[in-house]
Amino acid sequence: MTNDYGVLKVRKKPPILWLVLGGLAVLLPASFIPKMIKQRNANVAEAKAWSMPGEPCPTVTRAGYDGAALPKARATEYEGVRFERRLGHMECTLLHADGGRSGKTYPVCRFSSPGMVGVEMPDKAAFFAPKQGKSVLVSLESGEPTCLVIARLDTF
Repeated sequence: MTNDYGVLKVRKKPPILWLVLGGLAVLLPASFIPKMIKQRNANVAEAKAWSMPGEPCPTVTRAGYDGAALPKARATEYEGVRFERRLGHMECTLLHADGGRSGKTYPVCRFSSPGMVGVEMPDKAAFFAPKQGKSVLVSLESGEPTCLVIARLDTF
């Protein structure tokens, strides 16, 4: 009886091109990971810098806002939202949701002693009347305007 099961074929080595392409398929995505982590950490740090504790701002109606004995409103359009203030200065930025961890962004503005603040979007509007001399932070993270009275902002 014979132990010959046939002629064994010599296994070919994979072409060098396949090895190079396989290496690139692994290394290219891995080269972006440190940059993505760095950007995420920067987003988290920015979200922390802009998050400030505070009490909710008192709200007013549109009629109360328009009839206030304050200077004419100064408006700024930012990311499709109209922000109005009667006094002071404002500064806005886009923050990443979920404390900087999400890819979704939302506008947030802070005001130094605005007198009154109006926020108008295509489908809704909100009006706030913080006490004179108080700084406020207006956020649209949830899609609804929220206003907090925060520690006094001396400069931006």
